Amino acid sequence: MKKFLILVFSLLVVAGANAQISKSKMLSSGVDSIIVTNTGTSSLTYGPATKRPLTIQMNIAKASGTLGGTVTLYGSADGVNYVALTDATSTPTITTYTVTDTGTYTARQMKSWYLNDHEYLYYKVTWVGTGTMAGSAKAFIIGI
Repeated sequence: MKKFLILVFSLLVVAGANAQISKSKMLSSGVDSIIVTNTGTSSLTYGPATKRPLTIQMNIAKASGTLGGTVTLYGSADGVNYVALTDATSTPTITTYTVTDTGTYTARQMKSWYLNDHEYLYYKVTWVGTGTMAGSAKAFIIGI
């Protein structure tokens, strides 16, 4: 129940802070955010997506160490088998995002993907860490 209330509050804050966005939904992995430690991998997923176009945004924060790794957006027709998105018709072209060390714990990184004409029902954002680090991330999907 506590996580549900935090999720609802987070969605209200995001929607209220950006009045021109009519709806926003946090991607979910069963928790409110993910934590990536060292060379570990964590993902946030969402589906089925019903509206187009979509914007998916990932916010990354440093916890300790030297932040790094890659973030990749995946799509799936069935929610089980995912493929990395490299669709040249998206604006901009979808690619992986390289996480860099912010140097401070208060600095944040943000990556967004605008899916003008997507063909998938399910989406997953995966962060694969590197070296000795710990970081957290939240992802939001807008347009659903």
